[in-house]
This record gives sequence, structure tokens and C-alpha cells, in this order.
Amino acid sequence: MEIDALRAKEVLRQISRSEMPKYRTINTMWVFAVKTDHLGYVVRFKARVVARGDKQRPGFDFKDTFSPVARMATFRMFITVCIIRDMVIYQGDINTAYLNATLGIKQYLEEVDGYPCEDKGMIYVIDKALYGLRQSGREWNTEVNSWFIDYGFKQYKTEPCLYFYDRDGIFAIVLLYVDDILCATKNAEFKQEMFERLDKNYGLKDKGLLNTYLGVQV
Repeated sequence: MEIDALRAKEVLRQISRSEMPKYRTINTMWVFAVKTDHLGYVVRFKARVVARGDKQRPGFDFKDTFSPVARMATFRMFITVCIIRDMVIYQGDINTAYLNATLGIKQYLEEVDGYPCEDKGMIYVIDKALYGLRQSGREWNTEVNSWFIDYGFKQYKTEPCLYFYDRDGIFAIVLLYVDDILCATKNAEFKQEMFERLDKNYGLKDKGLLNTYLGVQV
């Protein structure tokens, strides 16, 4: 449930309207989607609470919004290197990725559509990068980039979504596309430990060996 995810990630908290600075509150809306596999079969139905980022004011509600994504050319290079080095490619998916990142500039919300505040005179503070906010993609990228660097990976200068790990005889490459993570390595134990750490920190679905990437069968 989307609302359960918001609560588990502590995305929202209630405060008295009188405590709110001189900011303008924003609204939310529900976005519904049908997730399919590479053959077009329905995998699941999805509902997500999305903030009305179109109502945010540049310079007041957000500053920088740019966040990098891996290019398809980078993906092809990644696959080529893995084949040459005989590396196994594993895939993982971060659950509700944006909700793991903290907002630099707090936002204020009248109510979640269909889920008003329990007490009168209360509003919500958005503490985490709720989907729909202009800066959420950047906040998440900053968060997950820091995680990989702290774990021991190094970021390629020419491709900010590509990382490599080379320590103690273990070599691994990670390609990141928002919440999709591809990890290539010959060391299955390294991959398993890394995925377990990611799951503990953010909540990760281990999808096993790479099968499809961005809807394309590999």
C-alpha cells in the first residue's frame, strides 16, 4: 500500500498550521499505472501519491533539479565489458526509491488526497523526497551516490551513473538508472552482501540475473 510506504519511510509528519513558516502549501494527486513485462503481460497494478510539483516556485520551494541517468550507449558499453571479462550481471530494484532521500527544503501539504490530517488545524510537513516534487530526483541521486561512494565504489568521471569497485581482488561494476541497479561481478558473495546492505538501508527487490532492462529483453 502506498500510504503504508509513506508511513514506513516517515515521509510526512503533522504540525500545527501556526507552526508553518510563510510558505505556500501544495496538493497531491493519485497516479495509477499498469506494470507489464517485456512481453506485455500485466505484472501488477500500481498506485502512487504524487505531489503537485507544478505548483512549486523556483528559488523558494526548490533550487537545483538536475539528476543524471545512464545513457543507452553506456548500457551497451557495460554489457560489452561484462561479456569480455566474463562477469555475471545481477539486477535489483529499490522500493519507493525517492522516499529514502531527505528534502533539503521542506515542503508543506494540506492533506494527502483521501487521507486528511486526523486533527483540525494540522497540516503535513514533507520531510522526504515525495514523488512529483521538482527536486526529488536530484535528492535521491545524491543519496544513493553517497551510499555507493561510502561502500567503496568509485564513480566514473565521464558517466556519473557508472561505478566500479576494485579492492582485495574483488572487481565489480554497477550501473544505476534511478532505482534500477545492475551489478556485474564474478564474486557472488560480494553481490549478495551489497544487495543485503541496500535492502537494509532502502528496501531492495533482488531480481536475480539480468533479464530485462528498461523494458528491453537482454
